[in-house]
Amino acid sequence: MDETFSARGIIIKRRPIKNNDLTVTVYTLERGRLELLARGAQKFKAKSTAHLEPFNLVSLMIIRGKSQNYLGSAIAIDCFADLKSDFNKIKVAGAGLNLFEKLIKGEEADPEIFALLMNFLDNLNKTKGKDDFIYLIFAFKLICLLGYTPDLESGMRDRVLRGECPLTISDNCIKMLKLMIRDDFLTLLKIDPESVFPETERFVNLLIKNLY
Repeated sequence: MDETFSARGIIIKRRPIKNNDLTVTVYTLERGRLELLARGAQKFKAKSTAHLEPFNLVSLMIIRGKSQNYLGSAIAIDCFADLKSDFNKIKVAGAGLNLFEKLIKGEEADPEIFALLMNFLDNLNKTKGKDDFIYLIFAFKLICLLGYTPDLESGMRDRVLRGECPLTISDNCIKMLKLMIRDDFLTLLKIDPESVFPETERFVNLLIKNLY
């Protein structure tokens, strides 16, 4: 009898392959990133198809194979409906999951990373007018959780990212970055970031560029 296990995860992406099958990338609380084969999921009447949309939080039953894990069943817990009804939120969520997919590799569970991904989607789903700021918070917190927190304490105005790419940033930008490390989404979203947003965004984007 095939071994099965349960997991709760967020659908990162899905890709059609032959024979009406899908490959599904999911980040789970219990096992980290998983690549699953969903047999027949592209068929019109397949019960699992709607549950496997990107961004969905799902409850999964997974069948362990010799070289491939297979999807046994999937039930959506939260579809983040308000997010999916707003084109800009879809675009921002897609950018966040694209970044996540590029940076997170391997089957290694990390509750903090799972919670960050959940907070990103949840705040994007329920908060209006701060989509880009939510993405910026998510991206920077993810970088820091992965061990790439920049040195913001040395007092040097010329920052060096991973030994290269010098970038001068203002004291206000440094203060914002420190707040983004320390505070949660709820606290940060009370801030009006407009005065330092462009500079902070450039800094975080440069960090991301150096990680690829």
